[in-house]
Amino acid sequence: MTYRLKDIRMKPKLILLFLAAGLVPLALVGFWSARKAGESLEAAAVEKLVAARDLKKKQVEELFATWREDLHSLVQTAGNLRQEALDKLGAITGLKGRQVTEYLEEQISDIEAFSRNPTVVDAAQKFGQIFDADGTVDEKLEAFFREKYHGAFASYAERYGYADVILLDPEGRVSYAASGTLSPGLSVTAPPIADTGLARVFAKTAETAAFEDYEAFGPAGGAQSLFVAAPVRGEDGTDLGRLVYRITPEAANAIVQDRLGLGETGETYLVGLQDGRSELRSDSIVYVKKNPNLKVGYAVTTPYIEAALAGKTGAEVFTNTMGDLVMAAFAPVRAPGLHWGIVTIMTLEEALTSRLEGSENDFLTDFVGDKGYPDLLLVHPEGRVFYSVARGKDYGQNALQGDLADSPLGRAVRKALETRAAALGDLAPYGPLGGEPAGFLAEPLVHGGDVEFVAAVRLPLDDVNRLMQERAGMGKTGETYLVGPDKRMRSDSFLDPEGHSVRASFAGTVERNGVDTEAVREALSGRAGARLIADYRGSPVYSAFVPLDLGGFTWVLLAEVDEAEVQAPVRSLVISIVVTGALLALGVAALALAVASGIARPLARGVEFARAVAGGDLEADLDVDQ
Repeated sequence: MTYRLKDIRMKPKLILLFLAAGLVPLALVGFWSARKAGESLEAAAVEKLVAARDLKKKQVEELFATWREDLHSLVQTAGNLRQEALDKLGAITGLKGRQVTEYLEEQISDIEAFSRNPTVVDAAQKFGQIFDADGTVDEKLEAFFREKYHGAFASYAERYGYADVILLDPEGRVSYAASGTLSPGLSVTAPPIADTGLARVFAKTAETAAFEDYEAFGPAGGAQSLFVAAPVRGEDGTDLGRLVYRITPEAANAIVQDRLGLGETGETYLVGLQDGRSELRSDSIVYVKKNPNLKVGYAVTTPYIEAALAGKTGAEVFTNTMGDLVMAAFAPVRAPGLHWGIVTIMTLEEALTSRLEGSENDFLTDFVGDKGYPDLLLVHPEGRVFYSVARGKDYGQNALQGDLADSPLGRAVRKALETRAAALGDLAPYGPLGGEPAGFLAEPLVHGGDVEFVAAVRLPLDDVNRLMQERAGMGKTGETYLVGPDKRMRSDSFLDPEGHSVRASFAGTVERNGVDTEAVREALSGRAGARLIADYRGSPVYSAFVPLDLGGFTWVLLAEVDEAEVQAPVRSLVISIVVTGALLALGVAALALAVASGIARPLARGVEFARAVAGGDLEADLDVDQ
């Protein structure tokens, strides 16, 4: 059965018209208001997220800039400490070098003067008479002269610290030796003293005094012996042979082994060049603990030893024979017949870790404590970690080889060496920390175009988390976080601290614990933006994202809030409009009922009156008071 509008009775029709007139405009206004409110809230949320994103971006960049400034300041300070230490070592080397030179000059002056002493001249003449025509020794005559002169020579040797005082006749035969280690009649042309320092000093001193460098001297039990000799002449200039002193290392050792101001690892030593071979000319007292052979006569060569023997004076950082970075000051030592140099060394580690006055810790430890870095390492240009504040498992390892080669430390150090500038090693599991994520910032100390060492700080990741976890104005579901180029977390999530922390991200998979969203992909491609996406939970969120160029790699910074939280006010508005509409509908319906009744009742009576009259009821009446 079909109903038409004209078939509807007037009263319901009037009620429907009243309801339509009241509710349709309300519905239209409500719909429009909800739509505009939603758009406004979305725009406000995005604007707020963009502002939070940009603020966090600035803060992260400032944090990294602070780390770079800290490390650069440290490297500069280390450079100053390095120079101060080199200046100090240079001063010590210069002082001891002059003392050694003066000592050697005194030996020349002394032997020249003593060779002209009347007692020495007389003794040389007398001992020259002990040889028979066939070269044999007249033992009685030798004993007679020895008894006469031995007291003077022996006391002289003892007073000035000579191991022996020797007289050689003009043919090079031993006529007297205070120590008794050389028998009269031994000749420099025959064993056991041929081709020894004694033979060579005899050959080179026919006209003037000179030295013959240290070597093991067999007749003295192989003791390292330095010889100095001078010609002895009679009053008429007759050649009477040579006066010779045999000198052992004690006197030179006493000069160079004074370790005042040299700390625990510093020492000074002498080197000499003999037949193209560089050897020690004093005993080591520090590094001999590592190598007991480091005594006079031991062959050793380093760039700074070569420099000293080449006549150069200077102070630089070098690698020694044991692979340690050392600060070395060097200079030549000149004396007739000697080709010597002097070197003072100290490990670079000790020079850079001197304790400041009033502090219990060294400078680098105080730096780490004041700045809040977990660790600071110093790395040799060839990779060995030669200093660490924390003294962890990476101390002593090679950052460029083995397990650390592809670690964040290895990558940072390698890039710093390549670029000669500060470099970052992005977060990654770090073996020495048991696989915990770590990142490093490294900067080299460059001097004269060469890298002397690399300083590296382990980044304080808690600082990043504190910055990103600051949520003022972010509501219930708002958060900011960082993601790396591997799509793993670089800061902990607020909404999922267990599954999406930095630690969980590297321990797990990208699918379960990382962030591979549209926003991350766009930011890693170099674009910033803000829009509605699905986040790492699969939930719709408004996301503002931006790439962070950290030098060599890119992080992504995201500021996000759940769509549901943003749209919650719109839903409240719609509910309010529906409730208001329902109440208004009830009111309009009641009003429409009353009005419709007031209109429809008289009309209905009029119709009934007309029908009655038409039916012949002329007595019908109509009572209308409206």
